[in-house]
Amino acid sequence: MTALQNLIDEGSPGEIQNAIATLGLELRRLIGADDAAHRRFMLVRDQDVSGQSGTGFVAEGCQYSTGVTVIQWLGPHASTVVWSNIESALAIHGHGGRTRVVWLDD
Repeated sequence: MTALQNLIDEGSPGEIQNAIATLGLELRRLIGADDAAHRRFMLVRDQDVSGQSGTGFVAEGCQYSTGVTVIQWLGPHASTVVWSNIESALAIHGHGGRTRVVWLDD
């Protein structure tokens, strides 16, 4: 049995979601998706206070040179939200530091 099949068969939903997010990040790096006009990030939730999104990689996003920030939530009820800046997004979704930004382009 391959490691991937083992993860699918025996892994928790959170473990599978984290593996998929990690694979996506690696694929983006390999294709050279790099542009100085924006910065990509992932939101990592260390504690799920609402009980809705789980922990680990919960969203991916992009901050443009103007500060405008787009966040795409992962999971079965995915959505995409546009914010005027990342600080406003974290004020709502940061849960007092329990969710952190991991910059991919720094």
